Amino acid sequence: VDLAGALHRLDEAVLFGRRLFVGLDVLLAPTTPQAAFDIGAAAPAGQADLTCLANAAGLPALSLPMGTSRDGRPL
Repeated sequence: VDLAGALHRLDEAVLFGRRLFVGLDVLLAPTTPQAAFDIGAAAPAGQADLTCLANAAGLPALSLPMGTSRDGRPL
């Protein structure tokens, strides 16, 4: 494992994210690709796919429920 190379790529992602969002005050995007799952259940595949850019680039993010599914689970 090349730790120095991995840290360099992470730094590049941070800079890319900052350049990408210059001039934007807010970006609204989904947090997860599905409704909430049961407490104690395994997380569905792809659960964090939509948040990886913010996480890796060190960008601020906020997740808010935006409604409910047909069975009443938060979206």
